[in-house]
Amino acid sequence: WLLFLILSLPHELLAQQCGTNTIHKMLQQKGLWPQNKASHNTTSWPTDSIYTIPVVIHVIYATNAQNVQDLQIESQVEVLNEDYAGLNLDAILIPQPFKQFKSGDVGIRFCLASVDPQNNPTTGITRTFTQVNSFALNDEMKYATTGGHDAWPTDKYLNIWVCNLDGNVLGYAQYPGGPPETDGVVIYYKAFGKNGTAAKPYNKGRTATHEVGHWLN
Repeated sequence: WLLFLILSLPHELLAQQCGTNTIHKMLQQKGLWPQNKASHNTTSWPTDSIYTIPVVIHVIYATNAQNVQDLQIESQVEVLNEDYAGLNLDAILIPQPFKQFKSGDVGIRFCLASVDPQNNPTTGITRTFTQVNSFALNDEMKYATTGGHDAWPTDKYLNIWVCNLDGNVLGYAQYPGGPPETDGVVIYYKAFGKNGTAAKPYNKGRTATHEVGHWLN
């Protein structure tokens, strides 16, 4: 599970712009997360099993630029699969102190969902026009009532919201065990995937690799 540390960017640079711990503390302060919440135990998972997680990408956009296109979304799913299968070519850059940990195939794969919650065919992508030009670390992009899109059932899908984020934040995730309606990952639209609106140096898809690592605990 330390694979999310394997980044082409210096880890400390990306960590400074990750909002996961901030959102986690906010949930605790609101009483939505017990202070002594136990984490999921993944140590007993069979090491030779492959788990494929259906993903739904909720694109929340106020401008045409924020409405990331299918090719950009597909490039992000490709990066996630490479990284979690240990097939990323820059794995040779793993710092020596981390090489003692598992950094190859962790048995996780990702695919865009093929059916929606009503069992209708889907591309695994939703697109929502919003009057909100940018979102803060408050989960408002996760609700239709506040300019976003409601989560699909979080016991069946990994929800990823792609939108314009405030405050120099590249993305954030919710750790396992939090409120189901906000479960998932949020990524800044300029730090998502490898093409389109993805801007250097955040155009390698590693923000999502990092945040999905948090989501997986």
